[in-house]
Amino acid sequence: MTGLTSVAFGPNDTWAVCEDADTTWSYGLPDNIYNTLDGRSKKRRCAPTNVAAMGHGNTYAIFATDTNWWSNHDDLVEQLNEHGIHGSDVRAVSFGDCGSYLLLLHNGACYWSGVNSRLSDLIQTESDVASIEWAVIGNDESYFISYDDGRYFWGGGVADGLNKILGNENQKGIDKVWLSPFDCSYLILHSSGIRQWHASQSFSNNQYCNQWMNPRKILYTIDSIGQEFTCGRCVQDVADSLEKEKIQPDDLPCMHVFDWQGRTYSLNNRRLWVLSASGIDSTPVRYVIPPDNILSKLENGFQGTDIRLH
Repeated sequence: MTGLTSVAFGPNDTWAVCEDADTTWSYGLPDNIYNTLDGRSKKRRCAPTNVAAMGHGNTYAIFATDTNWWSNHDDLVEQLNEHGIHGSDVRAVSFGDCGSYLLLLHNGACYWSGVNSRLSDLIQTESDVASIEWAVIGNDESYFISYDDGRYFWGGGVADGLNKILGNENQKGIDKVWLSPFDCSYLILHSSGIRQWHASQSFSNNQYCNQWMNPRKILYTIDSIGQEFTCGRCVQDVADSLEKEKIQPDDLPCMHVFDWQGRTYSLNNRRLWVLSASGIDSTPVRYVIPPDNILSKLENGFQGTDIRLH
């Protein structure tokens, strides 16, 4: 997929992703951000969101594919108004520590405040040699900046995993990087379309799942399950937490499923049981190729409609 235009990491493992003129987001977004993304703000319009960012203190910036934009960051708003910037002009926006921000336009213009001093130098000096292709900031003065001649730089408190990937001398074709202003979450988009990320379970589900399905329309592939997950959690406790909305289905790893003779089956039977028992009506799934032994079981008449705990 190549339509990814924005990733916004928010507080408490929340997130918003803009892709192919469509925006998806997690449970628990701050109300002001949710209402704007969802169109509940009185000033919100129907044009798709193209770029979004979240920061500390429920700070946000949202840019549409038309002229519109919304932000409650005073310094950023001042820059947008002063330079007559439209929503469609923005390539990237990001927030960091202590009210810092970085705004990059499609024409290569860059506006920033409070960023890492090394990044500030790179923006001002290297831009004389090549045009800025991408630039973002995150927590602990972290940053990533790339140029149209293929060079890129990073620094500050970049997460160890990301630092290792970027520092690999064989690493090529990094298109974009998004950083979190809250923790070490990140996503890398390669020019090949491949993505690498370190983030919450719900974010991984968003990147990994094919669709959402009603678990009660999915069948089992074994006839009995243990009463605990491999991590030690009791399946009944997880079902109760889902039913009481202490956790969301998105907090569980994406369920692997496959279709066979017009029916959908799960390869994660304990996960399917807790989702069904809790009354949840929608959960993220990913379609996979089933193992031969599972197909043989189905061919021999296994139904998968019932399962027991042992």
